[in-house]
Amino acid sequence: MNSTQLNQIFQTLSFERMQTYENKTKTREQAVELYLWNAQISGAFLFPLHICEVTIRNAHHEPIFDEKLLSIYNKIIKIIGYRCQETANWVASHQTVTTLITQKPKI
Repeated sequence: MNSTQLNQIFQTLSFERMQTYENKTKTREQAVELYLWNAQISGAFLFPLHICEVTIRNAHHEPIFDEKLLSIYNKIIKIIGYRCQETANWVASHQTVTTLITQKPKI
């Protein structure tokens, strides 16, 4: 790939976006290769994420009152924390799950 092609790709995708990849590599060509791989691996995750999303959506149609809700909530926060602990903390500070769990009607 020549420098004209690389510049055109950077311009099309945006120099700002490509800066992230360029900062992790030694050359612009490597940055484009990393960008391509990132797009491919992100696409590969779509199927597993889709199944996860459908599973969660289907769970909403099933009664969840017999589930271990606090355990499920803690797992969700943990998963968010794998990506960003600050975001997990933010979600935890604004959620209402734990309050609603304590308000479950006595049956």
